[in-house]
Amino acid sequence: MRLNQKITEGTVTNDDFTATWTYVVLLPMYYYELVITESNHTKLGYNREQAVIYGLLVRIRKFLAYLRRYACKGVLEHEVAAMMGRAIFEANFRLQYYIEYPEDIENYYLDGFKAETEFEDLIAKRREERAQTGSVDKDADEYEEGLLKSIYDTYASVGLTSEQIRANKNKQKPVEQMIRALGYEDMYFAYRNLCHATHGDWQDAFKNNLKKTGDKFYPDLNDHGTDIRELNPITLISILTLEVFINDYPGHGLDISDELQTVKEGIVELEQLHSEYLLNQGR
Repeated sequence: MRLNQKITEGTVTNDDFTATWTYVVLLPMYYYELVITESNHTKLGYNREQAVIYGLLVRIRKFLAYLRRYACKGVLEHEVAAMMGRAIFEANFRLQYYIEYPEDIENYYLDGFKAETEFEDLIAKRREERAQTGSVDKDADEYEEGLLKSIYDTYASVGLTSEQIRANKNKQKPVEQMIRALGYEDMYFAYRNLCHATHGDWQDAFKNNLKKTGDKFYPDLNDHGTDIRELNPITLISILTLEVFINDYPGHGLDISDELQTVKEGIVELEQLHSEYLLNQGR
């Protein structure tokens, strides 16, 4: 492993660890693709519950690939990594949660279209306002009809109606509740750290977009690169999720537990080597 050679020679840099991560992450990506393509469920086609589980598996695989692509090109900026990392974390937590609590999948399924029903209501409100004032706007009517058709076609494509969605009064649990239900207290704080960049709160603005001189703030238009302190927890949780899937989601017909354990050990080793490097650098 070239990283170990550089460590021995004393020539290793922080960028070397990030470069090594781009190779390590190929293993989770490979096993996600293996599970998705070779599963018995995939060969038979999914029912609605399975579609939720596999849709999340595909999302994780794709976002890991996106992160790696940016890292390989040397343009993986801290805020972009944080936003994409949060998306990967959330998909992992949801997937594990719905494997453990499949009774909540229905709320996930129905609540995902609430925004579309609110859009329906907005269109109805505007039409009512025009009717009350006697206003005639054929262009608006035609445009709104097109929007409604698109919404209804989306419902129909997954076997739902507006009435079914509106009848569901239960919202899916916030991700924070899912994390705690799964017992991931440490991972929760790693996840929360990534939320700053997603929301653009003061911590993000101060850390990534401003610089301070004396008691004054000034703009910081420079990019801030990321490193595996942000990437490794995402990679590790993705492997843990695959382990949960293999062990607790029946019917897939796959046995890769030993292989996943080996990958997990490699990720942990990379994290340990990086931590030792940072400690030696006084960081």
